[in-house]
Amino acid sequence: MGYALKPIGCKEILQPEPVWPYLLLRPPKPAKGSAMQFEYLIPITLFICITYAIKSVVDARVRKQLVASNVSQELIQSIVEADELRRRHATLRWGAIFIALACGFGLMEAFDLRDFTPGVLAILLGATGVGNLVAYHLSRKLPG
Repeated sequence: MGYALKPIGCKEILQPEPVWPYLLLRPPKPAKGSAMQFEYLIPITLFICITYAIKSVVDARVRKQLVASNVSQELIQSIVEADELRRRHATLRWGAIFIALACGFGLMEAFDLRDFTPGVLAILLGATGVGNLVAYHLSRKLPG
């Protein structure tokens, strides 16, 4: 806690700074250069978590109904294997995309591109496209 100089008449005395009236909220900080605003990250993360929870519940319910119905064992086995293959390919795709984006960001750093310009956007979109093409090529070579 700091102290502020408060003039009284021709004398100055030291007084404590006023306390922020809202106990649970932090006082607004002065704007700095390009600081990240993490308050936008919380609702986005909440939305992603809710979406993933709904997807998990729906997948579990579909599997339960599939097992509860009198479907042949071969059909259930083929559905489970296809789902596992789809998950592996999705992981492969995201890995290839992230590696290509890392290369794109490395190019941006190598050429000292700090501002968001159409050229920077082209590098990132091109890296994403290359990552998708590499993932497609690798998934065609995988067995299954």
